[in-house]
Amino acid sequence: MDIFKKHKKKILIFGITVIIICLWCVSCSVNDYYEPEWAKEDISAVIKKKKLTEEDYNFLFRQTGLSKSAVNDLIEDGKKDDIFEFAEQYFKKPKHEREYLFFPIVAYDEKVDDRIKIAPLRRGDVVVSLSTYTLGYRHGHAAIVIDEDTGRIIEHMVLGETSDYSYISGWENYSNMVVLRHKNSKIAEKAADYAEEKLVGVPYNPMAGIFKKDKSDEEKISSSQCSHLVWQAFYAVGADIDGDGGQLAFPGDFLECEDFEVVQIYGIDPRKCGIEI
Repeated sequence: MDIFKKHKKKILIFGITVIIICLWCVSCSVNDYYEPEWAKEDISAVIKKKKLTEEDYNFLFRQTGLSKSAVNDLIEDGKKDDIFEFAEQYFKKPKHEREYLFFPIVAYDEKVDDRIKIAPLRRGDVVVSLSTYTLGYRHGHAAIVIDEDTGRIIEHMVLGETSDYSYISGWENYSNMVVLRHKNSKIAEKAADYAEEKLVGVPYNPMAGIFKKDKSDEEKISSSQCSHLVWQAFYAVGADIDGDGGQLAFPGDFLECEDFEVVQIYGIDPRKCGIEI
C-alpha cells in the first residue's frame, strides 16, 4: 500500500499510457470503409436513356458513387458500359489487409481483391483517402492530379521522403477514396501549375503547417506533408480549401469544402462531403 502511495503518480501515468495504446490498437483494427445503407438496384433502364434527367443522375450517384460530370465524361468517352462496373464495385465490400508505409508507425488499409476503378480525372482534381493512419489515428491521405490522361499526380508520402510525381494507379488499392473537383476550373489549373513549380522535391515534415500554415512567400517551400501540400497549392492561387478553417488542413477537411464537388466517392459516407442521401 505504501509503495502504491509512493508511486501513485507514475502508476497513473503508466495506466493512462496503456489505455491510450489500447485505443490506438483498436483504431488500427477498424476499417474506415463505408457500406451503402440503401439497396442495390438495376441501373439498365436509366443507362439506356438518350437523355438523363437530374433525377436520373441522382439515382446513378446512389448506385455508382459517380457524379453527373463523371457519368457524362464516361458517356462522351464511349465508356457507358463502364458505369455498370462502377455500380458493382460501389456495393462490394472490399477485402483488405494492413500495409505499412513506415513500419511500425504509418499504415493503411490495402484492398487485396479487385482494384478500385477510378472515374475520368481532370488536371487540378484532388484525391482523398481516409484509409491511412499514424499510430492508430486516421488522418487519411491526399494528392493533386497533374495529368488527366496519364493519371499523374503529386503527393507526399512519409517521413524521409520528398514530395514527388506519382500515378493514380497507386490509389486503386486503398479501401476508400474520393475524387474532388474545384468548381472554378481556372483555380484548379493554377493550383496544379503551382504544385509543379513549387511543391515537387519538398522535404516531408509531419508538423508542417502547425506554426506557419501558408508558405507561399518562401522561394523554396521548406517542408510539407500530404494534405498541407494540396492545401498550399490552392491557397497560393487564392483558394482556401480547408473546410473547417482550422490551423491544420487534414485530408478529411477537404471533404467539407463547399468549393469542391464530388466526382466519385467509394467507401466513404457521402454525408462527410455534405451530401444527403
